[in-house]
Amino acid sequence: KQAAYNRWSSARAAITYGVAMQQFDVGDLDKAKRSCEEAISADPKNPRFYVLAGRIYAEQGKLERAYRMYQQSIKLDPKQTDAFYQTGVVLQRWQQYDKAYDAYETAYRNRPDDAAPLMAAAEMQVQLGHDDQAIAMLSDKLVYFEHNAAIRMAIGRIHLLHHRIPQAIRMLRAAWLLAPDDPIVLEQFSMAEYAGGHWTDAIFHLKHLLKMPSAKNRRDLRMTLGDCLQMSGKNVDARLVFLKLTKEDPTNVNAWIKLGQAAWLVGDEGRLRESARHILSLAPDRYEGHLLQGLIERRLGNTRAAIAQFDIASG
Repeated sequence: KQAAYNRWSSARAAITYGVAMQQFDVGDLDKAKRSCEEAISADPKNPRFYVLAGRIYAEQGKLERAYRMYQQSIKLDPKQTDAFYQTGVVLQRWQQYDKAYDAYETAYRNRPDDAAPLMAAAEMQVQLGHDDQAIAMLSDKLVYFEHNAAIRMAIGRIHLLHHRIPQAIRMLRAAWLLAPDDPIVLEQFSMAEYAGGHWTDAIFHLKHLLKMPSAKNRRDLRMTLGDCLQMSGKNVDARLVFLKLTKEDPTNVNAWIKLGQAAWLVGDEGRLRESARHILSLAPDRYEGHLLQGLIERRLGNTRAAIAQFDIASG
């Protein structure tokens, strides 16, 4: 009779746990908490229930309670990967990066076919200043996770932080080939090409990126595209990009500066004057407005006025 009761309690707890998971997934934390507590009451030795309870507490900002739930789960099952991973998340939020690394690394050892704890552990190495160890850790698993773009992107970003541009481009290209429609991967790849002076390649990839719904309104990416066009000698196209940016946001000083540069290079005196006027009005302390105004005065033959503007710019 006792065995039958235990089986019934376990089954009922599993159903309640499923309900709690659904409530958690839709963001109904109060109901999820009550359902999870009911599941734990019916089957207090199930480690999965404590992981969910911890995640609910973490979403509510109650990190201490979440941490205790994860530790209870680990106590019941030392191989409970999710509990170690979520412990790492809490410790990371507490900025205890060394302990978070240990938790993530344990989670990965418990489930070596899951790349998430591996990448989280590598991220903690970066936080601790052990960038080369992070690269080594991730590189060692490139063959095993041969179709994982995120690992390659993580390695590329670390190289990019250290201005190892060729290595960054090589790794980010590999990530992009695995995930060509991922805007995050494509953005990182484009930025590496931009940093490395691969203007033509960066233009191609930035144009592709700007067609994606999540990036099409990104002004920072359009500024970068304009820079690449200008650096590759396509000054007319660059002027058009910067002109649109200034029309969309007339207070964007950097866009006016870039427009002024492009206008000077293509001999568009009207846009050059307009750019100088806006820069001097919006940011009179910046040298670029005085420099452009000096170029205008020199072209008009006003040598003294040009020298005066250049003096201000150089000061």
